[in-house]
Amino acid sequence: MTGAERRLLRLAAVWAVVAIAWLCGACAHWPETLRVRGTLVRVEHRPDYEAHCPMAARLKDANICDVPPVCCAYRATVADATGHTTKFYAFWPRYAVGLLGLVPLGTDATFTLHIRRLVTFPCSLYGCQVAWEYAVDSDADIVPTAAAP
Repeated sequence: MTGAERRLLRLAAVWAVVAIAWLCGACAHWPETLRVRGTLVRVEHRPDYEAHCPMAARLKDANICDVPPVCCAYRATVADATGHTTKFYAFWPRYAVGLLGLVPLGTDATFTLHIRRLVTFPCSLYGCQVAWEYAVDSDADIVPTAAAP
């Protein structure tokens, strides 16, 4: 095998890997908006999605640490009638009504979820971990079933 044939074979292998990676990425596409109707079965506090609030910021404004992204990240789980679960994130200020004030555990509701880029804290010297996850954007994205259309 000549040098030119080896280079051509190596180039073909690289393009094959690129094509496979592109196809796998196309298969893993999530819809930008997802509507889920089901029962809220679990809500857990997720401090790893909350930024650190330095003491200097607290001296300037006492409430600065009580609003997102510094405070109050939650991961919720909704189960539909078939038992399929969907997990998503919600962010509320510390003293707001929040998810459990809108929909108590065990209550049915319709959730409009949006794909969002979430950053895990604390960040390292090499940067922050980033994930694309579903989240609710506002109170309007949560409609209890009794009020749902």
